[in-house]
Amino acid sequence: MRVIVQKFGGTSLRSPERVRHAAGIVAREVSEGQRVVVVVSAMGDDTDQLMEKAKQLRSCPPPRELDMLLATGEQVSMALFAMALQQLGIGAVSLTGWQAGIVTDAVHTEAEIREVAKERIYARLAEGNVVIVAGFQGVTEDGEITTLGRGGSDTTAVALAAALAAERCDIFTDVDGVFTADPRIVPSAQKLACVGYDEMLTMAHFGANVLHARAVNFAKKYRVPLSVRSSFHDGAGTRIGEGGSRVCGVACKGPLAKITFGDVADLPSVRTLRAHLLAALPRLSVPDDTLLVGGGAKELTVCIGAEHLPRALEILEGERELLRNAKARYEQGWAQVSLIGAGLCDCDRDQVRADVLRCVRSVHGDAELFSATDLSISCIVPEESVQEAAGALHRTFGLERVAEEKVAIV
Repeated sequence: MRVIVQKFGGTSLRSPERVRHAAGIVAREVSEGQRVVVVVSAMGDDTDQLMEKAKQLRSCPPPRELDMLLATGEQVSMALFAMALQQLGIGAVSLTGWQAGIVTDAVHTEAEIREVAKERIYARLAEGNVVIVAGFQGVTEDGEITTLGRGGSDTTAVALAAALAAERCDIFTDVDGVFTADPRIVPSAQKLACVGYDEMLTMAHFGANVLHARAVNFAKKYRVPLSVRSSFHDGAGTRIGEGGSRVCGVACKGPLAKITFGDVADLPSVRTLRAHLLAALPRLSVPDDTLLVGGGAKELTVCIGAEHLPRALEILEGERELLRNAKARYEQGWAQVSLIGAGLCDCDRDQVRADVLRCVRSVHGDAELFSATDLSISCIVPEESVQEAAGALHRTFGLERVAEEKVAIV
């Protein structure tokens, strides 16, 4: 059975009128003979509003009950979407994540998909229906409702596309595709025709908000052809798949808190400390894509999303034996700016790092080189300087010329 998966984000479903418009996009695919599975997010800011209501009752809502609450947002969207398609004369049925067979582990608020039991979806498709699935949610083997964390609806869509061997997975959002930088931060950013899985995954890890890293990782693992498209007007968007690029993009992340450990040279191994911190912090449900570790032989720095600082300090307090005499200090108000691209691994890395640091320090002298990999070079800057730093990197490395050169980049 030939299937496509289409996912619509919250901005695409903010009102009944937008739901009706999104249903029209699906209707066009149906008219061309496609069998379609739709994945929906909660409408607009519904998830944030539900979270706020929970926090009015408890400052730290219990994860299980929070999952029960937040899962309702997508259920509103799925039912309205089915009604909109039915109004157009198209057979449609809505399914919750658990009705759709999405089985997860038992980590509430940050669950991972373990299995997709797709028989019910296939049965509904065979009846001639468009199947609308609530994103962001699943169920454990014990029948507990779970949610998938930030960007979870993207992950639902990619997981379903992989399980159904879909021809493609379209992610509809409020932007035209993937850009060389966030256009709200760098107005001269260029839309990209195509991006490699690895580059997109790196961009997602380092702050690009178009797709969540977990969804991209799923797509890479199962070779799901992805596209990011605007739900508001026609256009090819950006294709995400095999291959890479030799030109770089810029990504930003913040606000961050910086925790620095001095005197770590006396520890048995800085590498051991680094690995232990990476393993320890997620025990308090700190998402791995909010954690960055850098530093030299005498100093180790952990940068973490500012909202996770209290959790990080709590668990680090329990690691006194490992830390020994390492003195810790922390600062807030930082951000990260990263240069990204597959071509970095083919360059003179020392020279490129020096060029990146020189460029960023021309904006703010306190900038520091934080980490470098085959696909990224990152600097930490004061939060108020991140926009100017991103713009400087974008200009210095010629990213405004991407559209003219027609180079596939991220």
